[in-house]
Amino acid sequence: MAISVVMMAGITSCSKDEVDFREKFVGSYSGNEQYTDGGIPVTSLYTALVSKSSESSSKVVISAEFMVAGRTESVAVEVSKEGSFFTSFASVVDGVSQTVQVSSGKFANGTLTYSYYVQGYVTYTVNVNKL
Repeated sequence: MAISVVMMAGITSCSKDEVDFREKFVGSYSGNEQYTDGGIPVTSLYTALVSKSSESSSKVVISAEFMVAGRTESVAVEVSKEGSFFTSFASVVDGVSQTVQVSSGKFANGTLTYSYYVQGYVTYTVNVNKL
């Protein structure tokens, strides 16, 4: 009896370890970033890489160019099991320390969407698909 209880406990714990809701979000994404400049809509190619955070079992890391002129930021975000997230982080934009605010973040059906705003600049909208 004791052996079967130990075996059941081992099976249960293995199942829990194997299931990580973040796994479905991990991968490379490609698509578009859009913003309006002087009333003119601008669309550009945008890529992002999403990995599981080692910091927390409820965070993923989004590595992308958050308006930082050719430099990639890696941002850990707390993500719900449904795929929603938002965050803010410090960055240097055009040589000035700024706060980047990421909102309306969502992973859904192989698509990653979010908006981000850097003080003094426009709002950028990202819509990328998992490759």
